[in-house]
Amino acid sequence: MTGGSNVVFIHNANILTMEDKQANPMKGASMLVVDGRIKSIGHDLKAPEGAFKLDAKGGIVQPGLIDSHAHWTVTSALPAKSWNLRAFLGFGVTTLHNPSSDNVDGFIERQMVESGLMVGPRIYHTGNVLYGADGSNRIEINKLEDARQALRRIKAEGGPVSFSGKNYNQPTRSARHRFLLAAKELGMMIVPEGGMNFDMDLTHVVDGTTTNEHNLPIEKLYGDVIKLFAATGSAMSPTNIVSYAEKAGELYLWAKGNLFQDYRLLSYIDRADLEYTAFEYHDAPNISYSFWNVSRSNADMMDRGVPVIPGGHGETPLGRAFHWELETYTEGMSNYEVLRAATYTASKALGIYPDLGSLKPGKLADFIIYPPGISPLDDIKNTRKLKYVARGGAIYTAEDLEEVYPSPGRRWDGPQINFPVV
Repeated sequence: MTGGSNVVFIHNANILTMEDKQANPMKGASMLVVDGRIKSIGHDLKAPEGAFKLDAKGGIVQPGLIDSHAHWTVTSALPAKSWNLRAFLGFGVTTLHNPSSDNVDGFIERQMVESGLMVGPRIYHTGNVLYGADGSNRIEINKLEDARQALRRIKAEGGPVSFSGKNYNQPTRSARHRFLLAAKELGMMIVPEGGMNFDMDLTHVVDGTTTNEHNLPIEKLYGDVIKLFAATGSAMSPTNIVSYAEKAGELYLWAKGNLFQDYRLLSYIDRADLEYTAFEYHDAPNISYSFWNVSRSNADMMDRGVPVIPGGHGETPLGRAFHWELETYTEGMSNYEVLRAATYTASKALGIYPDLGSLKPGKLADFIIYPPGISPLDDIKNTRKLKYVARGGAIYTAEDLEEVYPSPGRRWDGPQINFPVV
């Protein structure tokens, strides 16, 4: 094989492929990337002549993170920069699934990223929600053809990445069944939200939805419900950061997260947004937050074989909040289990595993690299202490998204949003 500008060689790395059920880093390994896809991984690889070589210096390399329930303000035609997408990517989130977007604007934004007009993660989205409650965007489903037309519109306007639809509070089970039947015909998935309705949530999974969005509104689950979920094959996307039942988890983050001490965060997020957030939080005893019990229930579900996939819900601050979501999962899960949930398991549940979610030959080269001596296996908080983030083989410094390859030194800065830190 000859080298060239489309060849990247990562060496001296401890590689977590996420294919193994237990943590088993490939120590001192190398990874060869050609044309944005992984060509090979191993210990005896040689860099092709002309390849761009990056020494990981013993740092851990793992797949990029997948936020399976991400909301953000969609950037349409203008401006051609998105601080939202920069924040996600800078914190190692290389894939987003938005279960409430806009058919057309979501598609345009994705095309802008894919064409290189702006930098950001891979975008998948449901398009407009299939809303069942009162309001201007309500979709009434009285027959199967109504459901077909709603999903066909999403596919037609959203393009090939619109493989999912969101059933949002459709009030009748017959309407929900029609969406599921239409989705099966069109090769789509249904990711529903039950609006804190426990009985509706149970019918979601019994009837065959892909996931259940948000935790059940009962924070401690027992064997009957857990066994039911396990038998259905549906995944759980609990979004602990906005967990139902008691105080939302994001309030804990805002109170405890020292957000104004995170200088990388300040390079991505408008300080005014953080200041607004600071006024919103109310500190409270730990017993006031339901996510501790929700997280333990998540772990019980995972032990029974239920796919549990993390999502940050687009809470402030974007990108950083997803890492806190991962931290909450350690109530009952090992650090490696949390990492695998945010990569391998999420890709399986969303049907994108052939391209994403693990590091193996043939897959897209989306990965993150930690500095030497920093391991998320030792402390899950280390997930946000990244050195590099790569998307499709393009490599950036995580600190400021300065391009390392293929155009060293290129930056994707927009207007300055914060005063310099002094």
